[in-house]
Amino acid sequence: MSPDTRSRLCPEHRNDSSPTSCVQAQRIDELEQTVERLAEHVEALEADERDDAEGTARESTALPDGGS
Repeated sequence: MSPDTRSRLCPEHRNDSSPTSCVQAQRIDELEQTVERLAEHVEALEADERDDAEGTARESTALPDGGS
């Protein structure tokens, strides 16, 4: 459990050395993991959008001989 997580625990569990001091700590850890996974998915989606935009830009660029 991170120090940040420990500081958000109820007072009687802040100094507990157990990694799962209470339900609150477990939930905080679960939420932090979910946020990390979502951030990874957002990064992947943004990369896909950039790739799509680059592909569209290449497709819409006129050919040098004026043909299509």
